Amino acid sequence: MGKPISPQNPAAFIDDLLADPPAVRARLRRLFEDCEQAFLADNWRRVRPRRAGRPQGFRTR
Repeated sequence: MGKPISPQNPAAFIDDLLADPPAVRARLRRLFEDCEQAFLADNWRRVRPRRAGRPQGFRTR
């Protein structure tokens, strides 16, 4: 599974990123997917239909 991503040691994260970018990218992807499943999935399901009708990059204030 690889090493955990630790905010307590950002220098180690950068070292890992420079040494093995694909492995770090995979770890980040897993982290984001886990967060999406745990926290964001319900909100995203509600927001996605509203966003689908807007042009790419369109923002409102």
